[in-house]
Amino acid sequence: MPLTRISLGTAWRPAEFAQLSALFHECLVAEFDVPSADRFQFIERAADEQRIYDPHYLSEGRSARFVLFHIFAGKPRSRAQKQGLYRRLCA
Repeated sequence: MPLTRISLGTAWRPAEFAQLSALFHECLVAEFDVPSADRFQFIERAADEQRIYDPHYLSEGRSARFVLFHIFAGKPRSRAQKQGLYRRLCA
């Protein structure tokens, strides 16, 4: 049972939370073999001054709509599974 957290800035509207939640869970089901009913997520929205990050680190740039996905997985996942998840999330 992975426990997941989706951290957002104020640029995200509450109406978009369900879409992000569903997308993230679909990726976990497809790439991490998580059962479809195994969904435990927390969605957090923080003020911009509470989100401290380098907008250019390993990236061409991050906007105020930058999303951080935290995954606390019970069992280890292979490198291929992790890469598949990252690819699917960014597609």
